[in-house]
Amino acid sequence: MRCRLEENALLYNVLHVMSEGYETGDFDELIPYLTKECVLIIQEDLKQIEGYEEVVNYMFTEGERIKSTEGYFQTEIIELLGKRNSDGDEQTAGLNIIHYKPGKFCLILEKESQEKKESLLVDIDINDEDKVTRIVFCTVEGLEYRTFCECVHLYPAKGTEENEDAEIIMSEIYSNELYFFLNYVGIQFDYYDDCSIPLKQWFDALGVWKKYAESDDFDQVLEEMAGIDYTRHTVARPDQAKYMCDGGGKMWTERKSKKTMIDGLMEWTNKYKDSYDCIYCCL
Repeated sequence: MRCRLEENALLYNVLHVMSEGYETGDFDELIPYLTKECVLIIQEDLKQIEGYEEVVNYMFTEGERIKSTEGYFQTEIIELLGKRNSDGDEQTAGLNIIHYKPGKFCLILEKESQEKKESLLVDIDINDEDKVTRIVFCTVEGLEYRTFCECVHLYPAKGTEENEDAEIIMSEIYSNELYFFLNYVGIQFDYYDDCSIPLKQWFDALGVWKKYAESDDFDQVLEEMAGIDYTRHTVARPDQAKYMCDGGGKMWTERKSKKTMIDGLMEWTNKYKDSYDCIYCCL
């Protein structure tokens, strides 16, 4: 059974194909992913389209409309974070129309004309055969999300043999922090090259990262991780101190939004820890 991050890697592939369709008007590569029972739901029109043939006809019609009017969309793959209520508080419950899961990948479509700016969220579900069973187009209003950009690919490995079927991908905003905590537990590597992380150090880094994300005392965390000695006025690890304080402490203020990724990495690692001895990271 796939874990959440493995499912996200598969979702990414399908969403990338769909994004190209909305940028070019050509959905030919999307069609093989659809199941015979596929359902397409459009929130704005309160419309539900059922069955392979009907969904294919809709996508081809959409493609012709895009090409004939040059109504191409700008697209970006995003990670759902939560929903804001009317008071602006973050919640973990998503809109009823989408199958919301914290950290799930979706697609944002944006098109701007003289009249208005149009933004839509596309949420898809896939089955155990990696086929699309459900496509939902809905408003992005009220949803918190983070853009997915420049990813790192991760595989469980034994020696030099990676399990490519267990691939997961991680956005740059997470990989930068992961590398920071790997460095903290003593792993030395080139940030711009592939690397292999022994499983023990990998678990150590995730443990420290999780503790950091769950802490509510920045001064204490900074003191421990940077090795600050206020009596002697020394900092044992100045590079760590600088990284943690850069950008006005952005790493600290956004720490709780990273907990879903940390938990996902723990789940994925635990799934493979008995059969593999390291984690392979590549750009």
